[in-house]
Amino acid sequence: MGRLEQTGKKYIIDGKKIEARKKTNNKWFETQDSINYWDDFSRPKIVWIELVDRPNFALDETGIMINNTVFFITGNNIHFLLAYLNSTLCDWHFGKICATSGAGTRRWIKQYIEQIYAPIPNEKQNQDMKILIEKIDKASENLKMKLISEIDDKIFSLFNLSIEEKNFIKNSIP
Repeated sequence: MGRLEQTGKKYIIDGKKIEARKKTNNKWFETQDSINYWDDFSRPKIVWIELVDRPNFALDETGIMINNTVFFITGNNIHFLLAYLNSTLCDWHFGKICATSGAGTRRWIKQYIEQIYAPIPNEKQNQDMKILIEKIDKASENLKMKLISEIDDKIFSLFNLSIEEKNFIKNSIP
């Protein structure tokens, strides 16, 4: 059995223009094309699964590789984005734009995630969220709830929501 040619050469066969596969670097993760973003898989990233009833985003800083039905985002301001995606405000908003499984779980997939409006934080806001997230990881259950509430308050304040609007959103989450 022969290998597919990987030269990118063009041929004319029976009057039709045919191209050989693109030249690749033959890495284990290549399907056909070389990708220059493969190292993003090892960077700190926010990961989540597709079907959950509430936001369930987590930060991976270990560089693990993930497989199907697990998604990830990487880039700048990762701690702020993690806090925002897990916030009550994002939970409420996502419930307005997503599809559900029919059994109460939401589909946290690309086409809906892309519709989430997330403000761009400054460095201090990102650092503040990083500190709160680190505290949550080490906190007792009671303290965790207070820290999560503090994150929600910081997120709500970015949108200049009134007390009535905040309460409406908080009371709208099942």
